Amino acid sequence: MRSKVSLSRSLAHFQMTQSPEGIPVSDGPLNPQPPPAPRWRNDRGQALLEFAFVLPVLAMLVLGIMQFAFVFHDWVTLADAVRVGSRQLALSRAPNVDGCQAAATKVRNAAPYFNQANLQITWTVTNSCTNLAAGSDATLVATYPCDLTIFGVNYFPGCTLRSQNTERVE
Repeated sequence: MRSKVSLSRSLAHFQMTQSPEGIPVSDGPLNPQPPPAPRWRNDRGQALLEFAFVLPVLAMLVLGIMQFAFVFHDWVTLADAVRVGSRQLALSRAPNVDGCQAAATKVRNAAPYFNQANLQITWTVTNSCTNLAAGSDATLVATYPCDLTIFGVNYFPGCTLRSQNTERVE
């Protein structure tokens, strides 16, 4: 049979019992968890404030990735247009046919959504554009301005995309 023994005020949070042999045995603390610390401040709105700090950086990152994707798409389109145009130049060996203008037309048609006034096309041929020699090299170069503006700030002013392709005239 166990009987409860009261202890001094310093140990009042423990409850003691005696074993049948008379040896005091502790049943453990009466209140096993300490009381919660008092809250001096309210945490409401903390997540909103943190989001407000992170949002501009996150928006810049996402918009930067999107703007880079647009520029990369323009570069791929320009490279494909130059490939198509240089192939046309290599095949334009007919008499009295201006192969350079035919190639420039092919380039402009292969990049229809480009601002055509900003698309600059140059070519290098051995003789002339109306007298292409079989076996000679014909080089076509096109440039187009790119835009890396995010939130009104141009991070790479003067950016120009350039593509060049050389084909052997057939």
